[in-house]
Amino acid sequence: MQAPISLTIIRSTHPGWPHVRAVLAAQAQIDIVADIETERLNDLGAARPSDVILAAADLGEYHPVALQEVIRTIRPDSALIFLGSMADLEGAALLVLHEHGLRGYLVWEEVRPTTVAQAIIAIQTRDLLVASPAVSAIFRAALERRQRPRVAGLVLTPGERRMWVNPTTGRPLVLSTRDQAVLRHLLHGLKQQQIAQAEKISVRTVESHIARLKEQFGVEKSAMLGVLAERWGIVQE
Repeated sequence: MQAPISLTIIRSTHPGWPHVRAVLAAQAQIDIVADIETERLNDLGAARPSDVILAAADLGEYHPVALQEVIRTIRPDSALIFLGSMADLEGAALLVLHEHGLRGYLVWEEVRPTTVAQAIIAIQTRDLLVASPAVSAIFRAALERRQRPRVAGLVLTPGERRMWVNPTTGRPLVLSTRDQAVLRHLLHGLKQQQIAQAEKISVRTVESHIARLKEQFGVEKSAMLGVLAERWGIVQE
């Protein structure tokens, strides 16, 4: 019987971490040997060495590149995976992280806790670089801008969302299937009550979708969401 993968967790205050840890702890193939809080990163040196380190990419005092350097100094042989948010993604930083041995980068908006577990197992058992779809798109674009060769063995975690880029800001737009449906209804002129009825969801849920879409699109009026979504090729009339 194959020995379980030893795992060290370096977590942030993101509310998703307790759920992730619970799922990882339930995996027979994973043995959590250390669970380190944000402000106690130095405890990594006293922890038992592990096969994989799963680290938050949103540790306030560390840029991801600086965090990787700290971890590599203490644990140079562990496979390193980052878990962060879309807002922290930078193509240039991803290139540096990859060139210094990062084995995976996942984002909260695209993965479930079970997906994180699958990524840990995949990276440990195969020679892979694992990413979620939006990370992959930004990574590949960074490679192309700098005329770097494509990376072999890049594996995407399954995701229910698709990624586009806001051409005004250059930031990624991560949209669920429901987000796209709301945009399509807005393009057709439906009001919030009508969208709620069409999607069989509450008006409050529709309002939440629209609020997040406004933030990503950088607009204040709901009517502009459908117009821009069509202009940017996200939905069609």
